[in-house]
Amino acid sequence: EEFIQSYLNHYTRIASTVLLSARARISPEWSLQMNNRIVHISVQLFSGEELALRVIKQRNLHHLLVHCLLNMLTCCRTRLDDRSNMVLSCDGILIQNNVFWPFVSDLSNLVSHKSIVDILVEDADFLNAWTKLIRYMQFMNCFTMKEGNHIEYETMTFYHAFTMEVEISSATMWNFWKHCRLPSERTHCLLYTKACLSTLADLLNGLGRLISPTVPETRPTRSALSLHLPLMRHVSCFIHLSTMQHGVNVRQLLVDYLLPKPRLLRRFMEHLVNILLGCHEVLIGYWIRNGQSVRQSVSHYMQSQFCYSFIDLDIFALQVNQIFISFIISVYLSIL
Repeated sequence: EEFIQSYLNHYTRIASTVLLSARARISPEWSLQMNNRIVHISVQLFSGEELALRVIKQRNLHHLLVHCLLNMLTCCRTRLDDRSNMVLSCDGILIQNNVFWPFVSDLSNLVSHKSIVDILVEDADFLNAWTKLIRYMQFMNCFTMKEGNHIEYETMTFYHAFTMEVEISSATMWNFWKHCRLPSERTHCLLYTKACLSTLADLLNGLGRLISPTVPETRPTRSALSLHLPLMRHVSCFIHLSTMQHGVNVRQLLVDYLLPKPRLLRRFMEHLVNILLGCHEVLIGYWIRNGQSVRQSVSHYMQSQFCYSFIDLDIFALQVNQIFISFIISVYLSIL
């Protein structure tokens, strides 16, 4: 018991030490060894439901954990658009060294327990922090179409971006989905869905143009392409669960968030269309001067191992958007 309390007392210091070790470019072997030791301790403490539930209730471990992850991502952000919104930069040393791994492991252990997920989805402060974390990963690793000369060198940024979304966002999303799909979990499912919708509406409302072009617009330019829309995929996944499993009317879900402002629905749909169109552009060679990274990204996005967490959710979200875009257009035409 004393060890558990001491470990939790030093939890934020452990996170700070991990960050400092990566920033100081200490030997990767030493950093990996430290991360392994942290994981070995945490697995023994938090893989058991009884103890994990107790530290959640008594020490608010879920708040400590999500804020540690937020601090890590905050240190690795870069400019996203022409309105000074920020996004996670996947070419930083912290991401390359997987400094988030021990804490994502802790999160996975916690959300594997239904009793803990019930607490998390009822905690508005946690949901705000968690959806903010997912928001930081929205539009990671944007590609801008290369014209003229071929890209000078290839990087592994695309790999780090997929690792981040799969391990932090997708894995946690499916754990929440697993616990919320039972018929008795309708309320919890709606709480999580509305939290994601609220954050998405806020993001779309303040979003500018992704990566403003540095050359004068003498002709139409291809918008930036990002294959990472984790917040939109959480929304898509839980709208599907709410409507198909719990019988909720999709209009009731969207009425307070996206329907009052049709331009938000349009922006939502634009990004979904952009990513699906971009994939086919890559496949037929439009992005050939961007090198292999964009082609491999599209391959990961569409392949069977990941499609249920990526392209399948995007297609469903596009179908939902199409329903309401068509309805709004018909209303406007009837008024005219």
